Amino acid sequence: MSVVIPWFLWAFTHIRFNESSEFSDIFLRLPVTGSLGLLTVIMVAVTLTRSRRGADDGAHYVMLLGSVAMYLLFAAELFFVHDLFGNRMNTVFKFYYQAWILLSVVGGYGAYVWWKHGSQLKGPAQAISTASLLLVLVLVFCSIYFSVASSVTKTTASTLGPSLDSMKFLEQRNQDEKEAIIQIGKIAETHDILVESVGESYSDHGRIAGYSGVPGLLGWKGHQIQWHGDDALFIDREEDIETIYTTNDYSELNRLLDKYSVTMVVVGPREKSTYGNIDMSLFDTLGERVIESGTYTIFKIDQ
Repeated sequence: MSVVIPWFLWAFTHIRFNESSEFSDIFLRLPVTGSLGLLTVIMVAVTLTRSRRGADDGAHYVMLLGSVAMYLLFAAELFFVHDLFGNRMNTVFKFYYQAWILLSVVGGYGAYVWWKHGSQLKGPAQAISTASLLLVLVLVFCSIYFSVASSVTKTTASTLGPSLDSMKFLEQRNQDEKEAIIQIGKIAETHDILVESVGESYSDHGRIAGYSGVPGLLGWKGHQIQWHGDDALFIDREEDIETIYTTNDYSELNRLLDKYSVTMVVVGPREKSTYGNIDMSLFDTLGERVIESGTYTIFKIDQ
């Protein structure tokens, strides 16, 4: 029942609410969902049977973990959480992460059992065991090779060489920005909120807030929409940030800084390229220049 109920629930909702659905979808997905469901049923049945018999050992615990892992995979094949992208991508990511962690424990225990009892197998069972072992070794080798090869490739391809300092690339690309970030980290207080330019996802916008640890008013808008589901909580912020950098009205600027309790204003190349000519004299009237690092000026606003 633990498998049949979710499957029938999916079949009903899929046909009832999905406009592009066809009745044949139910049967086309049976090979995958049916296999996962059957395996889940078997593992749950074995776990419950062992529980009734009073089993209290490592195998019982591993069977329980394996059952949960298979149920997660089964669930991700039937349902997905609707997000900004409108597909199952993020649902698969999030559910599979948990499933692989659980299955890694199961696999480790399975390796122990095989090592202990594999030599006792005879006939076809031994042949199946040997073939399975070879397949597992190939998969493990491929996984290890990718991890090592990709790490070497990425580090040797970089002109900086291997490093655990995520800001090291700024030494070549923008030393002024790195120095500004370091100085912000030294003077920042727990209540500080900074404002910098807003940009698209996977861009260098929002970098100063991210590296310094000082909360930014808004960074990557697309990611915020993805996390919150819509822009209701910050719909005005992008426009307000633009106004902060472009207004010539002292009262308007003061009102917006007070509205968000902004204590730091960043003026650098990104702000100037995004918002054009910025009148920094207005910021001087509301605070002081606490950091000047090349093309970067950081204002501390009096609140």
